[in-house]
Amino acid sequence: MNSLGGFIRALVSPLFRGAACLYVSLFLFFFLIAAVTLLLGYELGAVDRWLDSQSSWIGAVGDLLFRALCALILLGCAATIGIGLWERFSPASRQARPAPGVDEKPIGWGAMIAALVIGYFIYFGVVY
Repeated sequence: MNSLGGFIRALVSPLFRGAACLYVSLFLFFFLIAAVTLLLGYELGAVDRWLDSQSSWIGAVGDLLFRALCALILLGCAATIGIGLWERFSPASRQARPAPGVDEKPIGWGAMIAALVIGYFIYFGVVY
């Protein structure tokens, strides 16, 4: 798959720049898929009807994968905030000193606030 993408990018990039390159690359990618499908003997109308009949479970799997990805991101945000607060306020972390020559800084307030904002918006992806 990576070699096909590289081939399409090498084919398109001298002619187009920016968003036009993206659109033409996507068009060529799906055009090649349709051409191969036709060469294998499938009719695009039959493929469309099959995809339409399978759309309920494909949508459910996509929704489940999206919610799982949002939950992982939310878990990472919670871990960032929790670890940052632990490093700031835990007596055990204050006593621990890094080894000489190691430049180890705690998670900053900006990173914790960014994780809080990202987590707030990702929460709606998990719940709703």
